Amino acid sequence: MADVNVFRNVSITDKTFRDLAGYDDKVVVINKFLTELGIEQVANPQILNEDNGVFTKMTLVVDSMPSGKWQVHLNEKGKEDVEEYKALWEPFDKFRKTLLGVSSYFTVCRFEKTAVMLKNSEGSMIGFYYPERNLLWLCYNPFQRWWKEVKASDLLDSFKPLKDALIEVKIVKVDVTDKLLEKKIEEFKAGIKKEEDRVKASVSNYDASIKDYRSRLIEAENNYFLTKKSLDNFEAIKKSIGDVLKDEVKKVAKFPFVQSVEFDNNGIKVNVGKVSMLWKGEKVFMGEYSFVINPSDIRLQNPYAVKKSGGNYEHPHCHDGVLCFGSAETNIYTLLGSLQLTKLVFELYRMLKTYNASSPHCEMEYWVLQRKDKFDGEGNVLKAVKAEAK
Repeated sequence: MADVNVFRNVSITDKTFRDLAGYDDKVVVINKFLTELGIEQVANPQILNEDNGVFTKMTLVVDSMPSGKWQVHLNEKGKEDVEEYKALWEPFDKFRKTLLGVSSYFTVCRFEKTAVMLKNSEGSMIGFYYPERNLLWLCYNPFQRWWKEVKASDLLDSFKPLKDALIEVKIVKVDVTDKLLEKKIEEFKAGIKKEEDRVKASVSNYDASIKDYRSRLIEAENNYFLTKKSLDNFEAIKKSIGDVLKDEVKKVAKFPFVQSVEFDNNGIKVNVGKVSMLWKGEKVFMGEYSFVINPSDIRLQNPYAVKKSGGNYEHPHCHDGVLCFGSAETNIYTLLGSLQLTKLVFELYRMLKTYNASSPHCEMEYWVLQRKDKFDGEGNVLKAVKAEAK
């Protein structure tokens, strides 16, 4: 072979070169011919993904797509402004992307201002020469031949358009070391920027975590203070718990919304009767409520609870008798622990007439659907329901 092996960095078993790999004698002739033209390596378009299409060797890139006979290429006359070639290349680009899946980078490479058009002896465009890249691109593939049938006398016929083009356009290899170095520096800068952004994001996340930790620490300190205070209250209350309870129960019974206060095995039962809530301008019947208060727990009862997914919802914020107090939980249990029943019952009643759309156990929309055909806003059974019951 010639001193320079243009096929050194490519597998000529690739479809780009059809079955050329099986004919060493023909490879030798083609290699010598291309070397004499100044070409140092041949490749398919995948190589353009390396170093953004800038090469230290004079590189010939041929499209791997089949094109019938090698003579088939673009027959349109080239125009002097490279930007105007785009319309000619679009069909090739579309097919190439579908077939190869290579990056679209080289589409831009084709249309850069420094490109020199390659023409055959008839003046038809056959490709581009990129002097700043040491790159030649052919829009036809001289290797798409049935090499078994090609005679020695016709061996280089498919390369004649390229040879004719390089008579008019002189290719000169340039030193691209600085250009490649600049590219690597840009890639390095981009890598540093990416890492900087990652670190910034981490710092931001840690900062948020610290703020959240401080917030939770403050909340824990407050809870500790309130709980400790509640514990201290127990010591004082135990001495006169009977008198305190009697006094608190009497006060609770005087609330206008309280119907009765009873003692049973479950604790102190406070009946508040029917409760309605104003929602979206309409009064909605919520139920007939009782609070059952014992030393460690508070339960809600409602014979008109809404049923959903196998559970009972006495209130949009209550499931199977267990109320969700949200941010008021600490205050509620502090009042319970200190036996401040008047304040506790008042808070519980206020919650019955409150709805938080961001955290319901049962959405108000569903609640309204279950109520609207059965009760009016005051909790009266609708006539149609009464008639159906009869």
